[in-house]
Amino acid sequence: MRNCGHLKRNFALTPSAFLTGRSSILKELFMNADLRKKTSVYLVVRISIINFVVAFLFFMSSESNLSKAVFLGTLIVANALFLLSLTLLHRMEKVKAFLYAHFIFDVFLITALSFFDGGVVDSDLPLLFYLIILAAGVFFYDRGAVLIATIVSIFYITSFVLLLTEQIPVHDVTGILINPAETQEMAFLTLFINLVLFYIVSYVISNLGMAYLKKGEEFEVQQILLDDIFENVTFSLYVFDHQGLLSRWNSLGESFSGKRLKLGLPCSQVLPNEIAIALKKVYQQHIENYGDDFKRGQQYFNVQISAIRKNDNDIGYMVLVHDITSKKALEEKLQEMDRLAYLGTLGAGMAHELRNPLASLYGSIQLLDERPFNEKDKHLYGLILREAERLNKIVTDFLDFVKGEQVEKKTVPIKELIREVILMLSVLTGKEIRLAGDDLFVVGDKDLLIQTFNNLIWNAVEASEKVKRPVEVNIMNQGSECCVEVRDYGVGME
Repeated sequence: MRNCGHLKRNFALTPSAFLTGRSSILKELFMNADLRKKTSVYLVVRISIINFVVAFLFFMSSESNLSKAVFLGTLIVANALFLLSLTLLHRMEKVKAFLYAHFIFDVFLITALSFFDGGVVDSDLPLLFYLIILAAGVFFYDRGAVLIATIVSIFYITSFVLLLTEQIPVHDVTGILINPAETQEMAFLTLFINLVLFYIVSYVISNLGMAYLKKGEEFEVQQILLDDIFENVTFSLYVFDHQGLLSRWNSLGESFSGKRLKLGLPCSQVLPNEIAIALKKVYQQHIENYGDDFKRGQQYFNVQISAIRKNDNDIGYMVLVHDITSKKALEEKLQEMDRLAYLGTLGAGMAHELRNPLASLYGSIQLLDERPFNEKDKHLYGLILREAERLNKIVTDFLDFVKGEQVEKKTVPIKELIREVILMLSVLTGKEIRLAGDDLFVVGDKDLLIQTFNNLIWNAVEASEKVKRPVEVNIMNQGSECCVEVRDYGVGME
């Protein structure tokens, strides 16, 4: 029990927690696959920009062998690394680290090339730093953008210091050495502006990225919730566009259609003919809501069609098909019960009405008993009296059944009860009735048991009037049950 309780606590998730957890798992799976695809695109765009910029610098440096050699070497190394990166990308598990390495390499490359384009203060190459920060924000949102902005700032400040202290010689694009003193007037202002802009760009792109990510997560959660609703409803569900072509369905809908569904199927190939005609009617007559029942084979279905509207225009239609076979069966049973109740009430009224003339008839017959009869008339009198009593008994039994008398269950000695019934019937009919078996006790209503055995044995006596062999009643103990067998040797029922 301890283990079960532990499991129960672990899995007692709220719907929101479930959706959030499921969304995180899906996001992780999609991000890994998505990140490789985005990285491939980034690498292609990156090498295109590098090739364009470095090739431009190469042609601009036609008079300098040093600059030409540097730019040509850069082109060869950059393209070789590009091909190697594409090859390794699909084998690497840590794609994020792979991207960070490329960002840092690009920052280093731009910083190094700027020393051959007038230095970081006068060169236009540092503008590419902003593209790297933007790319980091797109891939890694706030953390990535701020981290790369910081790395760019460090490289930028370092190259600026090296420039001013003349630790590394600076050339322009044609290969001519530049005197750093000539650039000091605006250098510090340029440094300050660029450092501020690095972080402003990282802040803006990270906020835009986070807003996009949050929107995407909300959309994923809504999509998951919608998918769960589609799959967990207890009816077949279809969505068609404004042209009547299938755009969405659930598994019950596919099962109801009896075929493998796919997007773009016309409603006539998805739905039974009755529903397809109804959908076309809704479409042609611009009906907002439509509902009806129909029968297919031995099953009953309820169909509801609703128009999906936007700006008073129909943009699609939702079709719900619900199996109402059990509901129909229940309605039929209720109707049958109502009919039986009505017949019972009617029968009870008729029985009461029959009892009054029956009582008069029975009283009149008893008055005839005071007159002398010959043998033939006496026999007829007895027959009339018995049939009147029988008719009265039938009416009484019917009324008892209709009003549903309360059953009073008690422990009853079954053999003694049957012996009393046999004694009465033997006197009335003169038929020999034999009783055998165990002295057993049963739980039941004594009066109903007497009535049951009286009818049963009476039927056996009547069936064997022309047979000399006696009627046999045998009581047997069968485990937890008592079995009463009534046997006669008459002709039986046809």
